Amino acid sequence: MVKVANSLRQQFLRNTLSLLLIIGLISGFVQIYFMNKHVNVEIQDQANLVTQGIRMQISETDLASSGIEHQIDLRMSTYSKYIATLLAGKDVTQVSQTELKDICQQLGLSGITLFAKQANDIVGVQSTDAAEIGFSFQKVGYLKLGEALLNGADVAMPGATYSAPNLVVLPIAQSQSHTGTPAFFKYAYYHPPGTNYIIDPYIQADEVNQFTKSVGAIRGLTKWKKPIPILTRWPC
Repeated sequence: MVKVANSLRQQFLRNTLSLLLIIGLISGFVQIYFMNKHVNVEIQDQANLVTQGIRMQISETDLASSGIEHQIDLRMSTYSKYIATLLAGKDVTQVSQTELKDICQQLGLSGITLFAKQANDIVGVQSTDAAEIGFSFQKVGYLKLGEALLNGADVAMPGATYSAPNLVVLPIAQSQSHTGTPAFFKYAYYHPPGTNYIIDPYIQADEVNQFTKSVGAIRGLTKWKKPIPILTRWPC
């Protein structure tokens, strides 16, 4: 009788321990499942937060870059008109390369070219860079632009970043007057009323990029490089 009681007690203990073990295993699996789900939700939330922040930063950067380029356009406009005052009263043939280089250095420009009508074309007749002499508007498809400027007509130039009476500023473009190593500049074209030439000051692309990089996305996005808590043309 005692043996039977001991056997039943042992069987009861085994069954109880087995049940507790099963309950423990199930509980452990449930906890792991919910913990893993919670971690995934946290990671997704953090990823969404970073993504939204990046999108906002890029949007703000685009606005800032556009504003900076507009300021550069206005500066190019001011330079063009200032150059016109320095050359006032002179025919294009009376302007020397040395004079243009002095103005170029004074304003911190990459170069200045003067264009004038010749036969059925508009060409570079004086410049800080000899490679610009003879440069043809017709050859690069700018003849209508040049004629409109010289005639005082409204300038309609697709892609221009800024335009005003007698003036147009273009985006950064590769210089067509230089062969060999590609050179990129931002050009402005201004026709001083009453003259027979177009003033073309230009600055290197590097200078424009310096301004835009100061508020660029790469600089702005550095603040997101924190670990997620749940996760361990040529110069003068």
